[in-house]
Amino acid sequence: MVLKIIEQIVEQQTLQVDAVSGATNSSLVLRKAVENAVTNGTQKKIKF
Repeated sequence: MVLKIIEQIVEQQTLQVDAVSGATNSSLVLRKAVENAVTNGTQKKIKF
């Protein structure tokens, strides 16, 4: 289930992908987690 959603997000380059039938809440939480990671990841600078 998780891999299917992640694959769709990457392939379509959008968070607007269909939820997995029978796992709607998990699908929504996963999409939100990806959204947060992308948003936070682009705002923070990595220090070396």
